[in-house]
Amino acid sequence: MKPTLKQLLKFIKPSANAVSERVVQRRYNAQSPTQKIGEQGEVIAQQYLEQQGLRHLDNNIASNLGEIDVLMMHGETLVFVEVKMRKTASFGGALAAITPSKLKRLRQAIALYLQQNPRYAQYDCRIDAVLIQGVGAQRNIQWLQNIDTD
Repeated sequence: MKPTLKQLLKFIKPSANAVSERVVQRRYNAQSPTQKIGEQGEVIAQQYLEQQGLRHLDNNIASNLGEIDVLMMHGETLVFVEVKMRKTASFGGALAAITPSKLKRLRQAIALYLQQNPRYAQYDCRIDAVLIQGVGAQRNIQWLQNIDTD
């Protein structure tokens, strides 16, 4: 199922205009070592997806509703990519880091992004995940398409 703009906008509170006036998108700048590792994962994911034929549009789009790691175009579909990078499979690895609450925040950030960027309203949308696990030559990259099928 490909969510439409209307479906994604339902995740913003009923007073969407009032919310969007208070919520501002901003560029995310990595500060801590953990954030810098996450930023490295986003670069790896972007390069991987470009090798798969997707076109990069934007990245690190943040608001107090949530953050969009990477924004890509796959044909005529707008792809919002959640990137998770883990050194080991401990505690469930990268996949376990994509929780229902994380998806909810991501949907809210996407709804805000689409509301503030109406030029993308005509495109189908989907949420993908790129999971990066391991280090160096032992690194495994997994691309999961359309992870949010609600």
